[in-house]
Formats: sequence, structure tokens, C-alpha cells
Amino acid sequence: MNIKYLLSVPAFLLAVVTFGQGVAISAATAVPDASAMLDVQSSSKGVLVPRMTIAQRNAIASPATGLLIFQSDNTPGFYYNSGTPASPVWTALTTSGWNLTGNSGITAGNFIGTTDNATVLFKTNNTERMNIGNTGVVMINGTTPKSSLDALEVFGAGAAGANNAAFGYPVNGYSAGTFCGIYGNNPATGQGVLGENSGSGIGVYGVAGGSGTGIQGYSGTGIGVMGQANSNTMPAIKGYNQHVNGIGIVGLGNNFTSFPNFGSGAGVVAQGENFGITSFASASTSTVTTNKWAGYFDYLPSGSGFAFIGGRSGATDYAILSNGVKSTMVKDDQNRNRIMYCTEAPEVLFQDYGAAQLLNGRVHVTIDPLLARNIYVSTDKPLKVFIQLEGDCKGVYVTNKTASGFDVIELQNGTSNTPFTYQLIANRADVKDQNGRVVSSFANIRFPIGPDRMKGTPVKSCETVTPILKRQLTQTEN
Repeated sequence: MNIKYLLSVPAFLLAVVTFGQGVAISAATAVPDASAMLDVQSSSKGVLVPRMTIAQRNAIASPATGLLIFQSDNTPGFYYNSGTPASPVWTALTTSGWNLTGNSGITAGNFIGTTDNATVLFKTNNTERMNIGNTGVVMINGTTPKSSLDALEVFGAGAAGANNAAFGYPVNGYSAGTFCGIYGNNPATGQGVLGENSGSGIGVYGVAGGSGTGIQGYSGTGIGVMGQANSNTMPAIKGYNQHVNGIGIVGLGNNFTSFPNFGSGAGVVAQGENFGITSFASASTSTVTTNKWAGYFDYLPSGSGFAFIGGRSGATDYAILSNGVKSTMVKDDQNRNRIMYCTEAPEVLFQDYGAAQLLNGRVHVTIDPLLARNIYVSTDKPLKVFIQLEGDCKGVYVTNKTASGFDVIELQNGTSNTPFTYQLIANRADVKDQNGRVVSSFANIRFPIGPDRMKGTPVKSCETVTPILKRQLTQTEN
């Protein structure tokens, strides 16, 4: 049986209707909602819950789970116990949460994040895809940053949130206009853009699908593009051109903006006002070591078409050392190039020519002082002099040969005044420094052992299928 009670309050008239299933409080007789134990109804007033300080709140003995109060200090607001009576956890009821369908009326200074030293996590399918660390590093598809100095780290390990399915690279930048797809700037001494690969892949890969530039570097007073490697098989910088008549790398100096292209392709093309290419070996100008060369050139299909350029073998310096012949070319009457070959010798020799005349059957010939200081004459390495008489006499012989000159004397005590020409050959003297130390041996070498032809294994260090072509092939297959 339902029992009704009517209470009369002098200050105001309030109807409290009590039913077996609940209590209704209103300005007039009302029936409580069937789902509520307490139904407070009013069109002009609200419900006022207990108000207290944080100290008073914390002094509540064994607060029930769900107990609600209004805290008047220390971030005022509604708080409820989300813990247990024995271990209460007072949680604020706030309306500052971000809606899943969008937000408006955002106040400047609002933020999504933490106010303590904790990392913000972003997940899909309950798997971490991205986080913002407490040092400011944004990490995609990873959990632990490689360096606290980084601003962004992206790891491509197959996660859909990190890799583009068509390319398979962690970061892809796109631009449809005249601007960059990816741009990096550093006004200090660091890198604007740094690509790194710790495996067998590529740190930075640039692709231009049309007539543009795959990778371009510009610097005011520094280095435009720099490559660094730590491998005995891989280069720091490699240029690869897929066209059968293409050019791998072009270097332009002295403010040149174009280069000659003969259409036959090349590994490297260099254009400069003073030097097309300069090459140096060894980091020191004072330490002399052997088997070091500024350059090496080799036509692989040939039997002997290779050359070492600017270096040292044994104790001797060489400008060019090669199995092939050394030669020059001259024009014939049809303006065709005709080849002439150099004379070779097993020793390092200097040659000179001259003319003189007997005076009463004898004459002393003085060798050019510049030549004299650069030749070596000894018992084992004598001066070789060849005389060609240009008149009648009894014949001549050569004697008193030194590095500075020689005597020509007529046979049988002749007294003619016959003119003659001569050719002399002498071994080149060793090159010495200012302290008299030999820095390159020439005088006593004969058939020295030379370096062998370089041998290497072709190394493939670039993809021959570009990401753009890879995407096109994938789309075609699908």
C-alpha cells in the first residue's frame, strides 16, 4: 500500500511525495521517475550539494565510492570518490574534455597533453603508433628515441601509420607546385636534413620523375652536398644513371652553369675554368708512403689499357705508370689524326742534343747547367755521347765525360776544324729535399717492379627501380 505524506514548511511550500519505489521533491505534487530513488523537480531552482574545502573533504571518514561534493578551494569544482572508502580517489568532474566529433570555443592556452613528466601516447587497435616524449621528441612507429636532440623520429618497420604502402619509406614529402616536398633548415652548424641508414639501405634517396632534380644541395660558403661513409666497399657519394648513354655525376666549377655532353655517356663529367678535375692522395704533404696514387683509370675489357696517375711505386715517384703505350697524335694532309709513339727504356733517362766544332782537332763541350744538375754520371752509369760529323776529318772520340761536359778529340792527332752534332743520354739524378734526403729514386733503378692492375668486385649500392616506378608497377599489377 502506498502511503502519502504532506509536509508544510513556513518559509516556502514544498511538496515531498514518497512512494515505495522512490521520493519526489517538487513545488507541487509529483510522481518520481521510475528509474530514480530521488527525483528533484523544479523549473526555477537547482540542487546544492555539500560545499567544503579540500581539507574538509579529505577529513571525511570512509567516503563511499561515488560520494559527490563541491570543493571550494584548490581548483574548485565537483569531485567524486572514484576509489574505495578505504582508499579514496577524489576525481574532478570537468567539462573541459575534448569531444570526439570536434570542439569549438577553445580558449587560448588550452592544450592536449600532460602537466607532469610523462609521455603522451597515441594508439590504434591498442598498439602504440606515435608518442610525444617528455623531452619533446615526436616518435612515429617507435617507442624509444635514438637521441634526445631530435625533433622527429620515424621508423619504417611496416606499420601502416608510418610507411606509405606505395613507396615503403618512413617519410614522404609531396609538393605539386614549385616548392619543396621536404625542406630542412639549420642556421647554425648542424644539418638541415640528415638521412641515416644503419643497415644496407639508403640514408637519403632523391627521385625526379621528369626533368627536375632528385637531390640538390646549395650552400653560400659551405658544402652544397656532402657524403660520408664508413665502408671499404661502398662509396660516400654515388651517381647512377639508368640511361645507356647517361652521365652518372657532373661537377661544375668556376660558376659554370652548363657542361659538354657528347651523348655517349660518362661516369663523371667535370667542367671548370682552370681545372676540370683535381685529385689528391694522402692527407699529409710531408709523410711519404708507397703505392699511393692520385688517380687510377682502367678500360676493363682491354688487356693493358690501365694507368696509375700521380703517385709512388717503390721509392720512385711517377706521373703516369701504365702497361699501355705512351703516344701523341699529329695531323696528316687529310686532317686525320695520326699516332706517334714514345721511346721506352728500362731506366730513367734524360736526353739532349747540340752542335759544336773542332778547333785544331779538339773541343770541350759544356752541358747545359740545368740539365747537368739533374743527371747522374758515374762509372756504373756513364754519360752516353753520340757524335755525327758534318765534314771530312780523321774521325773523333769522346773522353773526359762528366755531368758537366765532355771532350771531343780528332783521331791520329788530327788538327781539322770539322763541325759536328751530338746527342747525349744520361741517367736522371735522384730527387732530394733541402736536407739532402732522397725523396724519389731515379739514378740506379732498372726494370723495377710495378703495381698490378687493380682488381675489384662490382658493387650494387643503388636501386635500379625508383619509388615512382615501383608504385606504377604495383598499380599495374593490382
